[in-house]
Amino acid sequence: MKTIPYYDDEDFDYQKYWIGREYENRSEKIVLAKIFQYINEIKPTRSSSLLDVGSGFGRLADIYLNLVESSTLLEPSQKLSEIASKRLKRNSSSKIVNSTIEDAVFKNNAFDIILLVRVIHHLESVEGILRKLYGLVKPGGFLILEFANKGNFKGRLGLLVKSFIGKGMADKEESKVDRRSPGKVASGSIAFYNYDPGLINSLLAKSGFLVRKRYSVSNFRSGLLKKIIPTNWLLFFEKALQAPLANLDFGPSIFIVAQKEASGN
Repeated sequence: MKTIPYYDDEDFDYQKYWIGREYENRSEKIVLAKIFQYINEIKPTRSSSLLDVGSGFGRLADIYLNLVESSTLLEPSQKLSEIASKRLKRNSSSKIVNSTIEDAVFKNNAFDIILLVRVIHHLESVEGILRKLYGLVKPGGFLILEFANKGNFKGRLGLLVKSFIGKGMADKEESKVDRRSPGKVASGSIAFYNYDPGLINSLLAKSGFLVRKRYSVSNFRSGLLKKIIPTNWLLFFEKALQAPLANLDFGPSIFIVAQKEASGN
């Protein structure tokens, strides 16, 4: 995960980015609460060590800080690392590491849980990262991985419409990864990659991980829906449908719980 100047740019405030995105923020926290409950039923998290890769300003830290024994927040942006340090300065069980995952040095089998949310959509290739994370997680430990879903329902519907009006969709159907640049600041545009769910599943298997759970998240991410339907109502249906809709690869964001076999090296 290369350092992204976008997040250090004076013209971009990642904290402000979340203003108006309460639904998306809470949707992710809802699914993480489910995931940690699931993991805790298999192996109590209270004595666990956690690595949050690409932790940003610590947006998700309030979900796991009181559930694990120790946490390491790994963030390549110096600006976001400094913000996270200020936010978590009173928590003695957490530490901030300002580095990319490629350059970070940790012992093998160092963590019980590794969290990777809103990270790989900045990566053109994730295979090497998954191999490194496999080495860092303890045997029997878990990887919580989120990715931007290329095959989401809205996208599939759009391709279907294009096929009917004669614009074709062969290129997008054949590609397992879509690249776009949704934002620009002084440092330039930021790459954003959408991944095919089948590709992610195969890369996890190739790296040695076993997929245990899948969730479809931010299923009702729509400017129109957020305007006409109260957020709490959207979140009610979101919570109920995250697991069922995962079978359809419905939402724009997919969360996967993968595990390293207890006998893994």
